[in-house]
Amino acid sequence: MKMLKKTRVLLVTAAAVLTLAAGAQTALAYFTTYATAKGGYTIRLGETTSLEENFANWTKKIQVSNTGSLPCYVRVKVFCGSNYTLTFAGDGWTQGSDGYWYYNAIVPAGGASGELDIAIGNTPVDEAEAFNVIVVQEAAAVRYNADGSAYADWSETLSSDSSSYDVKGAQ
Repeated sequence: MKMLKKTRVLLVTAAAVLTLAAGAQTALAYFTTYATAKGGYTIRLGETTSLEENFANWTKKIQVSNTGSLPCYVRVKVFCGSNYTLTFAGDGWTQGSDGYWYYNAIVPAGGASGELDIAIGNTPVDEAEAFNVIVVQEAAAVRYNADGSAYADWSETLSSDSSSYDVKGAQ
């Protein structure tokens, strides 16, 4: 009789353990696939560009180099004080409706865009007067449509950088 009781208790315990073990995988899957996060971090995927600028005779010459390992598209946006006007010129560059200037060709890895010349108008009479020109450049990976045509998805930029320079007088 004691042996029968021990066997029943052992069988009931084993059945309970097996039942719990069968449901444990579902519970573990929930806990291992559910996550929350706060804040944000910039993730660099190794694809970068660099901005090269030269300033002389109230003209800034901008060129974007692809220092990454994949081809990309590039764009720039230039800001300056309201007392000055900016006039843009450059082969292969087109102004978008969002204020960015887009380089029309794909920039290969290790290559560079054509130059974008920015003439700064209304130069100050007083050579000591300072002004600030800010250049923001971004790069996006080359994507392909089903027909094989290339495009840029600017919601997924590879790199973004800005630089500003205080300039005093003409150089």
